[in-house]
Amino acid sequence: MTQHFNWGYDRRESRQEYLEDRITQMGHEPDQYEQWYAELEALKAQKKKEAWPGAWGEKTTKQQWSTIERAIGRKLSNATDGELAHAVKAINSEIKRRKKARNRIRKQRLEAKIVKLEADGYKSLPSAGKEVREAIAKHKIFPDLESGRPYENEVRQMVQGKGNPWHDLGPMKSGVLVPDRTCEEIYVKPKALLCFVINRLQHKIDAEKKRQEAYERRQEELRKWEELQKARSAQVAKDWYQQMVEANGRWQKALADHELKKAAATRREVARETQRTLAKHGMNTIPVPTDEPTQSLPNTDQEQQNG
Repeated sequence: MTQHFNWGYDRRESRQEYLEDRITQMGHEPDQYEQWYAELEALKAQKKKEAWPGAWGEKTTKQQWSTIERAIGRKLSNATDGELAHAVKAINSEIKRRKKARNRIRKQRLEAKIVKLEADGYKSLPSAGKEVREAIAKHKIFPDLESGRPYENEVRQMVQGKGNPWHDLGPMKSGVLVPDRTCEEIYVKPKALLCFVINRLQHKIDAEKKRQEAYERRQEELRKWEELQKARSAQVAKDWYQQMVEANGRWQKALADHELKKAAATRREVARETQRTLAKHGMNTIPVPTDEPTQSLPNTDQEQQNG
């Protein structure tokens, strides 16, 4: 059985990716863009023409069977079991070959892009980060910065704009490129990365300084508030003590007056009891002493002498 392999499929796939990448770039001639757009549309039309009719997973239709038979060059109903088994093996082999070919082409394009980036002065992020750390340590840009910082993961977070506090500042926008969407490696220009890292570290230092100043300001306000509260508490205690002293003085005076009245009442009671006792035995009585001054009776003899 003759095997018909579509050798142009992989070339069209890679060419389409190449054209889509080129038309997004700037700096080319307008005529070149028109040629690329025309070729890209032709590739898309050819790919659409060769697309599998219908949806995958559904029951195979006559049109789909016709497409398969044209690809293998023979009607399946006329093929023997051995030919069908051989066709299945050939199809699986072709699928694997195309997958490997796509990966190989993608890898070659990626390597070519990396070579071009390195020629333009770009370096991988770990390599550029190492140069940045050496430059910061050599020129003592940040004397208080720990040795070996910023670490590689810190530089990556700065460039990608991830993690705290870098997510608020955003990623690196100039001097940074990713060769391919399937590639996790980042390429940057060392000088641009140095300026970017210095800017981010200075921003972090300024933010920490502002936080420290705000903390000290809050502590100073708290200290003043505590002193004011202590002064208020001392004044309240002083006023309360004065009020208690005054209240105690009034209370002591009231107690002294009460004791005096109690003693006078006791004397009067004793005098009355004495009078009752004397009167009971027929003896002369004596006046009951009181606290009020008594008035003496007028002396008639003295008045006569005076007259």
